[in-house]
Amino acid sequence: MTTVSVPLQATQRTVNINDIGFAVRIEKLIEKVKCYQKKSDSSKLIDTMFDIKTEVEGYTGQRINLDNQLDQVEHDIKRSGGKLKNDDMKQVRKLIKKKEKRSNHKAMYIAACLEYNLPYNAEEEHCLYMARRVNDKEEDDIYIPLRVTIGITVALCGLFLTFVPIPICKLWGPDLMRAGVVLAVEGTINRVEEDRVKTKK
Repeated sequence: MTTVSVPLQATQRTVNINDIGFAVRIEKLIEKVKCYQKKSDSSKLIDTMFDIKTEVEGYTGQRINLDNQLDQVEHDIKRSGGKLKNDDMKQVRKLIKKKEKRSNHKAMYIAACLEYNLPYNAEEEHCLYMARRVNDKEEDDIYIPLRVTIGITVALCGLFLTFVPIPICKLWGPDLMRAGVVLAVEGTINRVEEDRVKTKK
């Protein structure tokens, strides 16, 4: 039996530990996206979308303009035949902005814990957020069809991933974008059909 010796240099590759850590975290978040999409849990899905946004911003060092990304998703939905009402994206933006406040508060609390070397206390962070929210005049009467909300959120997750040129993001970014757009389009079409049935009655 002949053995082939391979030069050591040929078998070694430079591996960036930050890339590996990021890829592992993103993989877990993608699994969450798929899970919450399947369960139709829009609240946890939006939370996960913000987690992906934070991860991508931390990895790339660039801030993501959420309004611009929502504009892109809206354009893709309309181009794919989605029947968005004039108020749909306004309502989605309101819902996401409301959730963004929660995400930002948690991020600032974690940053303060790291800066002052304090243990993270989820219960304390939640209480502090709720105490602040008492003074906020927030409207809770936001209504958007569930499939539309979930579709837009999944599409945003995919769009954020396309900013990062590593294999897992290249694979899942476009797939999640397409899946989200299709879901949102189906949601708008179903609503149009339901509205037609109501008007006939």
